[in-house]
Amino acid sequence: MRLFGTSGIRMKNLDPLIAYKVGFALSQSIEDVVVARDSRTTGDMIKSALISGLLRGGATVTDIGIAPTPTLGFSTRDHEVGVMITASHNPPEYNGIKLFKRDGTPYSPEEEREIEEIIFKDNFKKVDWRSVGEVLRDEKALRKYREHILKHLEINRRFNVVVDCANGASSVVSPYLFTDVGSHVLSLNAHIDGRFVGRMPEPNRENLQDTMKIVKGLNKGGIC
Repeated sequence: MRLFGTSGIRMKNLDPLIAYKVGFALSQSIEDVVVARDSRTTGDMIKSALISGLLRGGATVTDIGIAPTPTLGFSTRDHEVGVMITASHNPPEYNGIKLFKRDGTPYSPEEEREIEEIIFKDNFKKVDWRSVGEVLRDEKALRKYREHILKHLEINRRFNVVVDCANGASSVVSPYLFTDVGSHVLSLNAHIDGRFVGRMPEPNRENLQDTMKIVKGLNKGGIC
């Protein structure tokens, strides 16, 4: 049996026990982890289970809340490992777990198999109550990510942009980032809702019909 696939773990109705065991397995060799989640309704449940496993093994966890995956990858530079709770473009009943190294790259298949081996062998070393890990909050992670991008951009004209966030985690970054660079922004589905009430997250032609009509009608560029 494999837990990890082509891009981390992604499952329909993901069992929080799996998240707990992934966290516990990581804590066997990692002491400092940053975590984030997307907007899915099961996000808090899966993240809490993951964090419980990490703490049980003595790891320190920094929680940056709801954030896009690139923001988590950026934040991982200040930690040993980053864990993103997301199922990417899959429907709302799915959730998943992606692991990132300090340089922002994902775990390799070999590294993922090492985590699986610990889980399937049930080979966990527990710490006692005096060594249980702690949870820290980083309320500045989103701002630091935006500032880093802006520092490396040089834009000399004002753009008109339609940003469709699909009620996902990009809602907390993308509209603000385009505004920061001087664009005139029209935001669509830019409020967090894990049911994806505006449209499904898969950015295909069927799901983007309304967005394409708005972009065409307003003669603006679109970001989805």
